[in-house]
Amino acid sequence: MKYKIDYIKQLNGFWRFRRMNHLTHQQVDLYFALLDSLNSLFWEKELSAANSTLMKKTNMTSRSQLERARNGLIRNFVVNIIHKTTDFR
Repeated sequence: MKYKIDYIKQLNGFWRFRRMNHLTHQQVDLYFALLDSLNSLFWEKELSAANSTLMKKTNMTSRSQLERARNGLIRNFVVNIIHKTTDFR
């Protein structure tokens, strides 16, 4: 299902939030990587992105960097993550 999202409102809302809350550069990079991915998918309700893809888009070199950035965005209520597992049996 596609959602009507105003990209400019998302950007303005993020920068308004950023002025009042501290985010690391990695958190900002990750937010924009996620926003770009959602925009390229025409705003699907959920985004499934591999860690390796996000690391490449953000130039992060370790999974722990990505996890710290992701956890920071979650703590600041910037994103909501739903963990899905895949059974490879």
